[in-house]
Amino acid sequence: MGLFMKKCFLVILIILLFIPFLVSAQKQPSGISSSKERVVLVTVEKVSEGMSFPTMMITGSAYFSESSEVAAESAGKVLKVYVNEGDAVEIGQPLASLDDSLLSYSVSSAEASTKQAKSNLDKALRDFNRNKALYNQHSISQQKYQDSLTDYTNAQSMYISSLSQQKQLETQKDKMVIKSPLKGVVISKNVEVGEWVNSGGVVAGVATLTYEAKVYIPETVLPYIKAGQSVTVKTSRKEYTGKVLSINSKGDPATRLFLTRIDLGQDPDLKEGVFVIALIPSGSKIHSLLVPRDAVVERNSVKGVFKVSEDERVRFIPVKIIGYNGGYAAVSSVTEGSLKKDDQIVLDGNNAVNNGVKIKITSKIG
Repeated sequence: MGLFMKKCFLVILIILLFIPFLVSAQKQPSGISSSKERVVLVTVEKVSEGMSFPTMMITGSAYFSESSEVAAESAGKVLKVYVNEGDAVEIGQPLASLDDSLLSYSVSSAEASTKQAKSNLDKALRDFNRNKALYNQHSISQQKYQDSLTDYTNAQSMYISSLSQQKQLETQKDKMVIKSPLKGVVISKNVEVGEWVNSGGVVAGVATLTYEAKVYIPETVLPYIKAGQSVTVKTSRKEYTGKVLSINSKGDPATRLFLTRIDLGQDPDLKEGVFVIALIPSGSKIHSLLVPRDAVVERNSVKGVFKVSEDERVRFIPVKIIGYNGGYAAVSSVTEGSLKKDDQIVLDGNNAVNNGVKIKITSKIG
């Protein structure tokens, strides 16, 4: 009997615990979800109008503005290598040195010869000055005076010759230390300690950390671009405002393309050989809708902007990029009339929204 009562008590307790949940479920209106709709915080900006150049996207590569394959001017065995690839270097900084033991001996010998020649010259000059004074006093013969002058002239020639040889040997010795001609970075190390390097053999490659883009533009855009003009250049990681350095006057007769160099400035994160896209003006300025570049996103390989509706939901509007004007993109809507001046479009937060998503505007620009 005691066991039966315990079981009954347990059943009643379980029923009492579930009653509040059953009552709550009955009070919940049918067809209404208890979860809240997701709302995305965004900033918006109005679509404007203005003038801009239509542009053409032209691909190319980034290059060092200046680079050098530093060669040895004398032959010799590599004694030391002071740098590795990637090291920063200053102008005149040693890259490597060659064995100069024989030249050091020759320089020491030349210094001794020059010292002796200078001593001989000083003595010859003293003798000449003394004999000149005696000759003016008619105390010595003209022959002795002439001999003294000849000795002085010969001593002077010997000293100049000896000094010149010493300087040449010192210069050769200095050349046994190969130095960087640029301030920048080491891009290649071509020798190791103990190797023999011939005169003209490359020891290391160095380059500045300033870059330029090289692209080949078609002749159709030549009327709309010139040296000194600012153009936008993009890599996979960054966007640059470059300046056109030069447009080659000689094009390729087969392709009608002209090499164009665009200064990208200094950037330690950029690398030579990086793929670039240059936005080159391809026509006269036109009037168009303008949207912030950052407002343009891509969905399923289609570029567009998110337009804000009156109920604070967003709709993706496909657009065609016509060109660029500073930080703005000149666009036209793919469907006529779907985007117009003063429409509000999502700026910050556009990567977090999709069609029909509810938004909350935190700030408005324009």
